[in-house]
Amino acid sequence: MRARSPLAELVAFLLPTRCLGCASPLAMDGRLHDSPVLICPPCSVALREPPWPRCDRCHFPRGTGRGTGAPCLECGSWPAALLGARTSAVLEPPADTLVHALKYGGWRGLAGPMGVRMARTCPLPDHVVVPVPTTASRARHRGYNQAALLAQSYASTLDVPCVEALVRCREGPSQVALPPDRRRDNVQDRKSTRLNSS
Repeated sequence: MRARSPLAELVAFLLPTRCLGCASPLAMDGRLHDSPVLICPPCSVALREPPWPRCDRCHFPRGTGRGTGAPCLECGSWPAALLGARTSAVLEPPADTLVHALKYGGWRGLAGPMGVRMARTCPLPDHVVVPVPTTASRARHRGYNQAALLAQSYASTLDVPCVEALVRCREGPSQVALPPDRRRDNVQDRKSTRLNSS
């Protein structure tokens, strides 16, 4: 275990590292100093996959009265080209807090463990991973594209290629505060990406 300097010990005492999911202090030992940990073990355990039964196409939880072949209200209006979607964790505490920290809090280091979890819970081997591009203004504001960081971590974990093959053609309003039906309406008539031919 690598010893810390007295100054590092003082900083750790005065400014303890806190979990990004619940804000509880993180116990820092030598292993954690070498590899920064941003989520406490209870928050990691609290991240849960959607319960079964799930829709075959979008994995949204189904009521027990719906058969596996019945249409799903969540994905029934999706275009036929969108074959499926998967969810790594239910968007409830602490998952929602962690997603917000990655997208808006500048905690780009969360993309690593999030991508690893995505690969573990939603593996798609023998595929090419293509991140959805962000707008130029959001990339400047955040300093990174969180989708690209997640895609790189996911692809690296599965040992598959990650290719930035899309280019965003125009900007649209943020969807963060919109309910699902409004989000669909927001992007219905926008062709936001095209293939990158370069």
